[in-house]
Amino acid sequence: MARSEILPREYELKLAGTARDLSAFKRAVNLISKDRQDWESVDLETRYFDTSEQRFFKKGIAIRVRRAKEKFTQTIKADRGGGGVLDRTEWEQSVKSSEPELDALPKAARKKLGKLSSGALRPVVSLEVRRQKKIIKRQSDDGPDLEVEAVVDNGIVQAGEKIKRFSECELELLQGGPAQFFQFVTEVHNACPLRVSRITKSDRGYALLNEKVAGSVKLPKFDLNSTQSISITLCDIFNDCIGNIIDNEAAAFDGRDPEGVHQLRVSVRRLRSSLSVFHRFIEAERVTELKEELKWLGSSLGPAREWDVFLSETLASVEGYGIDRRNMSALATLAKQHRRAAYRLVRTTLRSDRYAKLILRLTAFAATEGWLSESSSAQLLSPIGEHCKSILDRPYRKLVKAGNDLKSLTPAQRHQVRIKLKKLRYTVEFLGGLYKGRNSQPFKKRMAQLQDQFGHLNDVAQTMHLVDALMRPSHDFSLPNERARIAGGMVLGWHAHHLHEIERSLFDDWSAFRSVAPPWRLGKTKTS
Repeated sequence: MARSEILPREYELKLAGTARDLSAFKRAVNLISKDRQDWESVDLETRYFDTSEQRFFKKGIAIRVRRAKEKFTQTIKADRGGGGVLDRTEWEQSVKSSEPELDALPKAARKKLGKLSSGALRPVVSLEVRRQKKIIKRQSDDGPDLEVEAVVDNGIVQAGEKIKRFSECELELLQGGPAQFFQFVTEVHNACPLRVSRITKSDRGYALLNEKVAGSVKLPKFDLNSTQSISITLCDIFNDCIGNIIDNEAAAFDGRDPEGVHQLRVSVRRLRSSLSVFHRFIEAERVTELKEELKWLGSSLGPAREWDVFLSETLASVEGYGIDRRNMSALATLAKQHRRAAYRLVRTTLRSDRYAKLILRLTAFAATEGWLSESSSAQLLSPIGEHCKSILDRPYRKLVKAGNDLKSLTPAQRHQVRIKLKKLRYTVEFLGGLYKGRNSQPFKKRMAQLQDQFGHLNDVAQTMHLVDALMRPSHDFSLPNERARIAGGMVLGWHAHHLHEIERSLFDDWSAFRSVAPPWRLGKTKTS
C-alpha cells in the first residue's frame, strides 16, 4: 500500500472478561469519565459471509452485514496487524437487506477482496448480541478533543448447529490521538484490569465453525526495509511480539500444546532483546520497568518449558537404550507432577492483574512510540539502513571476543558465550532480512548449527538440574521411589557420556562459524 493512500481505519482495544467483569468495566468507565448516565442498549444481528473454502478468513478479511433495529450496515474489515490494538482497514456502508452488496463497495475495498464470482459468498457465522455503549468526550488543550466509544457485548455466536455464548468489551478511538486514548484507557484499566484480547467476533465464529481448539502460533519472520525509520522498526517488532504473546495465551493456559508456552516465551525474550539491541537509541528510564516486568513474565513461564522439554525430548532421547521401561515410567510420573505445578504457575500468571497491566503497558508503549524523546527523536526517526551495520556488528564482536579460545573456557564461561550467541541471533532475526541473498545464507546456517550445539550442552546442564530437583525431598511432590532413582541416575549417565562428543562438535561448529563473514560486512541492504 502506498504511504500516500489514505484508507478508513478502525482503532480499538478489546478486553476479555466474563459477564461479571463487564459490569465492573462499566462502573470503571462511569467513574473515570465522570459520567453516570445510562448506557444506550441495542440488539444486533450479524451475519458473516465467506466462500465455501473460507477464502477471506484465510486472508484475514471479514465480510459482514449487521442489523440494528431496521437498519442494515455492511462492513469489510482487513489488514489486522500485530499488537494489542486492533488497527484495521474498514469500509462501512448502509445496504438494503441482510445480504451483502459488493457492487456498491469503493474501489479500494473491491481491490482488497479480489475477483469474486456471483453467488460465491454464503453466510457462515451468525451472532445475536445485546450491546451497551456510551460515548466519552474529553477536552484537549492541544489538538482535537478526545472521543471514545465504550462498548459492552453479551451474546451468542452460531455456526451451523453449534452455539456458544460470549462476553467482551472494547474501547474504540473515534477522535483524538493515541496518547490521549491510552491515557484514558490506562485510567479505566487501573480500575478494572481485564486482559487485552485480539479475538474478534469473526474469530469466535470461525473457531466454532471449524471446531478449532487452542493451538500455538509461531511469530512470522520480520520483513523490514532499510528506508524505514528505527522508530517504525521498533513498532513492527513490538506489535508482532505483543500480538504473538496474546495469540498464544489460550494454548499456554490450556497446556496440551507445549508450543503455546514456548512461543509465548520466545516473544517475551525477543521483546527484551529488542530493548537491548536498540538500547543506545532509547533513554534507559523509559524501559527499565518494562524490562523488569518482561523478565518476571519470562521467569514465570520458564519452569513449564523446562519440564515440557524434559518429558518430551530428554526422556525420549534415551528410550530404547536399555533403561527399564518401568523405571522410566516412574521417573516420568514424578516429572509430570512438577510439570503440573509449573503450569499452575503459568495459569496464575496469565490470570493476574500484573500480567494484564504489563500487556496494556506494552501495547500503549508501541502505539504511542513511547521510546521517542526530545534527545533521541532525531536518531530514532532516521532510516534503519544507516545504523543496521553497527547494530548487528556490536553483538557479533562481543560474541567473538567471549568465545576466543573456546576449548579452554569453563562451563560457566561457555554459558555466557551461549547467551551472547542468542543475543546475536535475535538481532539477526530483527535486521538480518535487510541482507538477503547469497551472502546471508552461509552465515545464518553456521550460526544455527552453532546454536544447536550450545543448546545440546545447555540441555545436559538443565537435565542435571531437573533430575536433582526430582530426587530432593519435598512437601509438594511425591518422594522418588527406587525405580525413579535408578532411571534418574541412568539418564544423567547417558547425557554425561555424550558430553565429550557434543563438545567436539561444538568446537568444529565454532570454527566453521568464524570462517564465514557476516553478511552486513559484505552486502548492501535491500530497500523494499
